[in-house]
Amino acid sequence: MGAVRSQLANYKNFKALTTEWVDIALALAREKLRFDKERHRSEFRAFRQKRPAVSGTRSRTAPK
Repeated sequence: MGAVRSQLANYKNFKALTTEWVDIALALAREKLRFDKERHRSEFRAFRQKRPAVSGTRSRTAPK
């Protein structure tokens, strides 16, 4: 009976640790997504500011 209790205790510890690891992994993934999204936004803003405004021009793919 002592071996079963020891195995149950080990299993509970294992489950608690894996739950914690999954929570940490999810939090890390969310932070990476937030960081990438913000970086993309700032790069897009910088690109839009550098690009000269062109008006009155036709698209290259538009028929003449």
